[in-house]
Amino acid sequence: MRRLIALLTVVCVFSAATASPEFFSHEPYEQAKALAAKQDKLFFVKGTAVWCGPCKMMDRTTFKDKRVIEWLTSHAVSVAVDVDQQPAIARRLRIRAMPTMILFRGDEELGRVVGYRDAGKLLAWLESTSSGGQKTAPAPEPTDIQGRMEHARDLYFSGKFDQATEEYVWLWKHMLEYDPTMLGVRSSFMAADMSRLAEESPHARAVFAALRDETENRLKTGPRRWDDLRDWLLLNENVLHNRKPIMAWIDRIKDRPSGRRTLERVGYIVDNVLIDEGRWKLYGELISNPESAMRQAASLYQMSVRIIENNPPNGEGKQAEDDTQVQYAAQMYRDTAGALHAALLAAGRDDEAWAVADRAIQFLDDAKTRRALVETAIKAGQAREKHLELLDASAPENADLIREVRAATGG
Repeated sequence: MRRLIALLTVVCVFSAATASPEFFSHEPYEQAKALAAKQDKLFFVKGTAVWCGPCKMMDRTTFKDKRVIEWLTSHAVSVAVDVDQQPAIARRLRIRAMPTMILFRGDEELGRVVGYRDAGKLLAWLESTSSGGQKTAPAPEPTDIQGRMEHARDLYFSGKFDQATEEYVWLWKHMLEYDPTMLGVRSSFMAADMSRLAEESPHARAVFAALRDETENRLKTGPRRWDDLRDWLLLNENVLHNRKPIMAWIDRIKDRPSGRRTLERVGYIVDNVLIDEGRWKLYGELISNPESAMRQAASLYQMSVRIIENNPPNGEGKQAEDDTQVQYAAQMYRDTAGALHAALLAAGRDDEAWAVADRAIQFLDDAKTRRALVETAIKAGQAREKHLELLDASAPENADLIREVRAATGG
């Protein structure tokens, strides 16, 4: 289920969380920029976000490196721009992915790079860019998969769309041959990069569509491979955002016994498609083990909390950041429980649906969990009078929800 994968991603982000590097300016963006001009220094900007794992990893590695600290302290005024807290500045700087590092001299942008950089690579870029040399990172070795991903991003942000497209196609076809552990990155972060490129470049979109069609042709004419089916789904859903072929395929196979098994196997991709398209009944029919799904969601939430508890305070704002991360993980758990509960009701599996609700409340019993169960059931058209028992009728924030349940059930 994609919600569980998303929660696992959150856990990975938590493991890298630290406060911003101490040498970064605490001044607001414009004041920090003015300070750089006053001191006749470069202006170094890091685009970041609380949920950005690579950003946090750079904070605790690259930006802790003595050489990086000395270079940036001597040559620049550095500032971090949180894209969620400072969206206007992020838009003005065209920060579309994190981390983004930009180097300015006054108002002139000297260059930018996107993605994780270790200390050596960042220093090489800073020195070259500040001296008027290469504005993007140098081309990596042919089999350096992480380097090639960074290079593809650099090409995109430099406006070299055709070259970026060529690089992404190579990565899509070959990266797992060299590093099978990159499957999750390929399916999420890299697919998101390809999607942004396709939105801005008609050529890229046509090339990625041709890549999808090539994969579809192999499924039709050759021996069918799970890898090809996964890639066809991902290219449609995560890169091209074209669900029509996916829905047509689902409707074609859903009534076959083998088709049900196939849909269950690729549920981590199609579950959200079914939910977004309002196909709650089919989604509920494909849930093979609701109890196991709830155990997984609870385990991932508990893992995230343990990681945060074992990550000691490091700088101002750490406790607030931890609280935000815990709440985000809790909401992911509630979303998972709500979706399972509503889908099982839609599939006529009422006993299992209420068992999911009971387990969710036992594990995380608060008003938000109860509201999530009711809200998702209403969204799925599966409101029951029993849902009123989950809500505190004396709480003003529940008044609208109670009216919706009563309207839907004729109560």
